Amino acid sequence: MGTAAEQSSASAEYYKLGDYIPGIHVNEVANYRKGDHRMSNPGTTYRTHGEIQNVSPTSDPSLSHPKRVIVDPGVAAEADLMEIDKETVKTVDDAQKEVEQSPEPSLDEFRTGADLPGAEPKYIRGRQPTIAHHHYH
Repeated sequence: MGTAAEQSSASAEYYKLGDYIPGIHVNEVANYRKGDHRMSNPGTTYRTHGEIQNVSPTSDPSLSHPKRVIVDPGVAAEADLMEIDKETVKTVDDAQKEVEQSPEPSLDEFRTGADLPGAEPKYIRGRQPTIAHHHYH
């Protein structure tokens, strides 16, 4: 609201925004918005509770898409994906337990290593696709 397009985006030509996605190309984006995206009244939704509850894992594109592109063509079995999910949950749970059982670091440790040479990123992307800010030693 009031921010210049040139300051808020890598490209002010909005119809070309997809042209400047670094890395792999995006073939499809599909989702089901369950909640509102306005910040003026967070926590509200424009969908009824019943409508949200009726969205099943088979009809929500964000949940059904992996099956359609991985399992259906035979790249991996559904059991393989379920095993990956189990391993991921276990890894996260183990990490959470380790953090909860670890002593809280002292205030002196908060910056340890943060300002070591080589710890900074090589560059930071600027507002325009052709601008990058480099760190030199």
